[in-house]
Amino acid sequence: MATNHWVKDRVINWLRKDPTLGAKVLKDKLEEKYCIQMSYYVVWGDKQMALDEVMGGWEDSFVHVFSWKREIEKRSLGSVVEIEWEIVNKKRRFSRMFVALKPCIDGFLKGCRPYLGIDSIVLTTKWKGQLAAAVGIDGHNWMFPVAYGVFGSETKENWEWFMKMLHKAIGPPPSLVISTDVGKGIDKVVTKVFTNGVEHRECMRHLVKISKRDLEEKCLKGTRGMSKFSTTSKCDYVTNNIAETFNSWIREEKSLPVVELMDKIRQLIMERFCTRRQLVSKLSGVGIS
Repeated sequence: MATNHWVKDRVINWLRKDPTLGAKVLKDKLEEKYCIQMSYYVVWGDKQMALDEVMGGWEDSFVHVFSWKREIEKRSLGSVVEIEWEIVNKKRRFSRMFVALKPCIDGFLKGCRPYLGIDSIVLTTKWKGQLAAAVGIDGHNWMFPVAYGVFGSETKENWEWFMKMLHKAIGPPPSLVISTDVGKGIDKVVTKVFTNGVEHRECMRHLVKISKRDLEEKCLKGTRGMSKFSTTSKCDYVTNNIAETFNSWIREEKSLPVVELMDKIRQLIMERFCTRRQLVSKLSGVGIS
């Protein structure tokens, strides 16, 4: 008796409150409430039906990104929101998107170390793209999101576009350090875009992994890899963990349609800023204002 529409009608209110709920969670909730056994795949399919009703279809999401861009630029002057598309069969098709909110830009340039970890994560959506992010570090060694965006795949062309948009947003900060994983097209475009002497670091953990083919592991064991690091950034990170921290932070959101994903990350950033503002209000001493 648990037809597709029966399941959809019973999960839709849960998804209105939290659209990031996974099929496994919904399956458990249904089984507990109605004392029945459900197929995971049935729940997964019906969840998509419910999300389409709550948020609109996927095609609508790609169209709505342009309205979202206008709203952000109107309400947060100085934010950088760029959208690109391509023409396929005489129709405009979404290609990639970049977002750097004005508070994130100002916070990075005025209050963070000149260090960015950059990485991407696979989206678990109908559109099998990548979510890329540039993440800074504040004075407390806390993650500070600077920019994020989506594109189809990790190609040199897409990474170069993302880097150009990042350069447009933050300019060429002095003594900037950019940390990335090895390869995937990103390693060759960092210094190509940031031509003002940026220091490019590659994740030591990934270097050790790929070097096992050619070197004994003991040659790298215990190596910190900092002999050539600049001292101006005051950051001795040898891995790209800060970017992976961002990936973990948004792991529940990566199943959302594009415009909902972009806006959910904006909401998470606002909540994070609010929490830090509350913490700072409790501090006192020299330099606290």
